Amino acid sequence: MQYITTDGFDKDFKKLSSRYCTLKDDFLMFKNYPLLAYHNRNENNNAFFPIAWLSIDDHRYSFVKVKKFACRALKSRWAQSWIRITYCYDNQENSVAFIEMYFKQDQTECDHKKIHAYYKALRK
Repeated sequence: MQYITTDGFDKDFKKLSSRYCTLKDDFLMFKNYPLLAYHNRNENNNAFFPIAWLSIDDHRYSFVKVKKFACRALKSRWAQSWIRITYCYDNQENSVAFIEMYFKQDQTECDHKKIHAYYKALRK
């Protein structure tokens, strides 16, 4: 599986990784097991949610929000860390483009503008 990050995601990741020291390792672990299991083996651990408000006719792309990203730096609640990840999965190329990462207490909902901007860029 191929991974791509947007500039917005890189900025979000840098900001959050300065707050949570284990985030880099946790993100690598996330890419190696839960993400691969969800897309390649259809195993859903109730952490992945398709973005319902985004209505696209193209079945090549699916936009997904991860709600149960495990971050060990959030000690007492690390299994449900409140860190959210938004990404786009390309079914044909088997690639994931990470769009956004945020802490739920700082931002309650994903940024619709970032998602629409990424989708528009895909269509060109």
